[in-house]
Amino acid sequence: RELLRITAQNGMALEINGEGLVKATKCVGPEKWVIEDYLSFGGQYITFGSDAHLAQDLLRGYNESMALAREAGVKYAVYFKERRPHPFRID
Repeated sequence: RELLRITAQNGMALEINGEGLVKATKCVGPEKWVIEDYLSFGGQYITFGSDAHLAQDLLRGYNESMALAREAGVKYAVYFKERRPHPFRID
């Protein structure tokens, strides 16, 4: 949890990733408590990833990741362009 506190307080993003859906875990990650703790420490930047190496895999796990984010209380996610965060509402 200390790492989450440091991450949040230093303005770093937390990624929700859908890659786990094709791995042994069969779920997106991180777990909901990680996202909730990140938010409780003041974290503001949630991003979504898929670890895609092919175009057809780009949105892998996106719907499940969005559902997890909403369930954890995330109101806004961000994408980065030229190293600047651009928020978008997800609730």
